[in-house]
Amino acid sequence: MNHLMRNKRKVYLCNQIIALERDKIVYSEPTEYNLYYQPLSTDGEIIAAGQEYMNRLVIYTKPEIANNFHDKDRCYIFKDIPAQYDETCADADFYVDGEPLHFINESRIYLQRMTGD
Repeated sequence: MNHLMRNKRKVYLCNQIIALERDKIVYSEPTEYNLYYQPLSTDGEIIAAGQEYMNRLVIYTKPEIANNFHDKDRCYIFKDIPAQYDETCADADFYVDGEPLHFINESRIYLQRMTGD
């Protein structure tokens, strides 16, 4: 029931790119996805409550979509994307915490809230 289209929300992904000539990390323009996610505690698979409610999220999706997410990519979940492209994605509110976990028909992507939010 959780994976119905009506429960999916917009997630904007900015992939990390290492610019060798400038010796800094930049990010691609945000790409929009409609995905199902829910909050988790920092202890793992327990649904969070209280102050930690929105510090960690898990996205459940198809493996072919999860392949677009990589460790340290940034995401806009609860914030709007900037009107003008920012190559540092400084306003992003979450980052991908580790590589996606793949199962037979589903993948999980863990997100962690950026510090300072």
